[in-house]
Parts: sequence; structure tokens; C-alpha cells
Amino acid sequence: MIISPKYRLETIYRLDRKLVSFRVAYFFLWFIQQNMAFSSEMLSDPVNAAGRIRRGWDLNPRSGRIPAQGISNPSPSSARPPLLSRLIIGWDFSYNLYYMVEKYNPQAIEEKWQKIWEENKAFEASEGKPEKVYVLEMFPYPSGNIHMGHVRNYTIGDAIARYLRMRGKNVLHPMGWDAFGLPAENAAIKNKIHPAIWTKRNIENMKRQLKRLGFSYDWDREITTCEPDYYKWNQWIFLKMFEKGLIYRKKAPVNWCPSCKTVLANEQVIEGKCWRCDTQVIQKEIPSWFIKITAYAERLLDDLKILEGKWPERVLTQQKNWIGKSEGAEIVFKVLDKEKEIVVFTTRPDTIFGVSFLVLAPEHPLTLELAKGTPMEQQVKNFIEKIKKMPVEERRKVKEKEGVFIGRYAIHPLTEELIPIWTANYVLYEYGTGAIMAVPAHDERDYEFAIKYGLPIKTVVIPS
Repeated sequence: MIISPKYRLETIYRLDRKLVSFRVAYFFLWFIQQNMAFSSEMLSDPVNAAGRIRRGWDLNPRSGRIPAQGISNPSPSSARPPLLSRLIIGWDFSYNLYYMVEKYNPQAIEEKWQKIWEENKAFEASEGKPEKVYVLEMFPYPSGNIHMGHVRNYTIGDAIARYLRMRGKNVLHPMGWDAFGLPAENAAIKNKIHPAIWTKRNIENMKRQLKRLGFSYDWDREITTCEPDYYKWNQWIFLKMFEKGLIYRKKAPVNWCPSCKTVLANEQVIEGKCWRCDTQVIQKEIPSWFIKITAYAERLLDDLKILEGKWPERVLTQQKNWIGKSEGAEIVFKVLDKEKEIVVFTTRPDTIFGVSFLVLAPEHPLTLELAKGTPMEQQVKNFIEKIKKMPVEERRKVKEKEGVFIGRYAIHPLTEELIPIWTANYVLYEYGTGAIMAVPAHDERDYEFAIKYGLPIKTVVIPS
């Protein structure tokens, strides 16, 4: 009895609809496939037969070299893979796979098919076709060799790209090289070679390694960020934003590696040290360019409403926190015996009568300026130097509140009471004005600081 492929699928569908157990369906189909003829082995030893059904199929059972555990060598009539396994694979190639050579030879197999993929442009994105999908992993820095971190990251992206392509999507899956900047120059100095030669040589090697891994990149879309045909567009976008007033410049504290002589992202600081050379990272204030994304804060927040119910609530909250919209007021405190003013931003102006001290960020220009000539000047300098050695990300997550009185007082704008001025590690210069009015009774961080240093706590707002 010969079963057509159509009948096989219909049989499985009907069995599934009736919620017959998987193993019973599997056994039934396997039973029919053997032309209604049970071998004497199955009749005499049904336990072993059931064992083969559970396992799918044994490795090369016809040879008798690798029988399933507890199962005697099957007869030739039962040597083919079970029917359902062939149906899952989708074609009778599974029969050949069943008898595939025991040892996998990547040199013989992979290079052959990678060459065919390249010749046939198997991973080329098609212009003008629908169902477009863009799959992009982070471009690697061309340091010389691919490491296992690269392999892990790009394998995940490749699996997604291949899955979408098999689903009929028009996939654009490019690769490029994050090859611009001081790291390349420093590596070239260390190796006594021109940075262009060093970078391009590394790109050639890493590209060869990525190709050898068989990733499904459209190499016709390859870009290199140190080439003029790429960075000219960065320059063009920058100038357009500058013309629209969306670019501005100001001094800002950054993570600085004294050895590499370059700025580091928070993610590049590992336990306070540079990820490349293990040098202790310091905080350094340098003139920096900023993009005025705050101009779009309201629009970004409004558009998050469109994603409600589509994105996880946790992710939406993270986006809102990243945008960081705060509504409040700026309050001016005059410094006693100085023609200086400290402007603070607060979201709770209703607590102004509970202010017991002011806090300046260590990087605030007034911190060192106001400390000069006071008995606290050296202590303030020492504290600032200590804070400079802390990466920005650590400052945001600081657990132990630390600070120093700078030796000056401010005047309360309503009561004219003298308010001591401190500098502390939990106040960040990039947030608000870089200065806060501390209300310990109504702010947890201020409360911890006040308790530690014995500062007054005034309750002014009592919940109803």
C-alpha cells in the first residue's frame, strides 16, 4: 500500500484535530508506512519497537553499529527513518540524511556551499520588492580578529535574518566596520604602522573570518566608517542640524582614558578601568557637542501612546525615563558675601520652606570657586579629585552618599535664613542646573545625606 504525500498530511491533520496522543499517531503512521507488515521483531519484542518510535530513528541502524540503547539491530525492512520525521523535514532528503557519513567535514561542505551562495548572490536584498525587513547588528571595531563575543552576537542576528528570509521577507542584512577615531590611531602608534594600513588590513582579515562563518550578509552593502563616502553623510546631517539650531556646544564631564587619550562610553568602563588597556578612568571636563533632543521630548512622549498594548509596559517605562521629562521651577539662592547666585531646579517648589542645605555637583563651576579662600578649600579639592575617578555610570548608581561642606552659605529667598552649601557625589551636573535645594523630610536621597552628616530635617508637607 502506497500513501501519497497529500494523504499523509491529511491523516496527521485529522489525528491532531481529534487530539489523539502524539505517540499513538506516530505509531499509526509508521505502521501504515511499513505496508501493513509487522516484522517478527515487532511482534516478538514490542518494547524495543516502541523504543525506536520514541527516539525517532537510530543512527545508521542498517549498519548495526549504533543501535539505540536497549534495542536490538533492526531488520532492513524497518531501517528507513520514521514517516513523521520525514514529514517534518519536508522531503525524502531525510532518507539520505539518515545515512549521512558519521564524521562532519566542514572544509568539504561549508566552503562549497558558501561559494555557491556568493556566486548566486543568495543574500542580496532586492530593490523595489515588498515585505522589506532590515536586520542590523552592531558593526565591529576592526581590531584584528573575530572573537567569541562577535560570533555570539552575529549568530543571533544571522538566525533572525535567515528565518525572515525563509518566511518570504525581502531582507536587508548588511555588515560594516566601526573604523573611525582615536582607537585606530592608538593601535597604529602601538604597532608603528599608518592607521589606514592597519585598519584596512584588519578589515580584510575579519571579513574573511566572517565569511568563513557563513553569515548571510549582503556584502554589496558593506560600509566602512573611516571612508569619505560614508562620513561625508555624517558631516552633512550634522551641518543640517546645526543650521536648524539643534546642535550646541558646552563643557561636560566625560569618562577619559589617560592612556588611550580618548573618551569612553559608560559601557566601555569596566570596574572603573578602560576596557582596552585597563588604565584607571578619570572624569574630565571637555568642550563637547550636543544634539538638542529635548526639543522633541513632548513628541517622543506622545508617540509612546501609540505603542501602548504593542510594546511591553516595562520597555515603555524605560523609554519615558530615558526621555526624562521633568516639570518644575527654577529657584534662585544668593550666596552670602559674594555676588554670586545658585540656580536650582526642583519638581517640588511647594517644599521650599523645608530646605535645610544646598548641594552643588562636584563638576559645577561654582563648587571650587566658592570654596577658594575658605578653610574647606583643600578638602573640596580632594573630594573633587576623588569624584573624577568615578565613571559617570557609577555616579548615577551611587549607594553611599558622600559630600563636603564648601565653607559658604546661601540666603533663603523667602525666609532669608542662612543655608549651608555642600558638594556631594549624588548630584549630577548634567541634570537640571547641576545644583539642588535639599529637603530631607521629603526626599529619600537628601534624607540619607542629612542623617549621615547631622543636617537639619524640616517637615513642611503632611499628607492628608
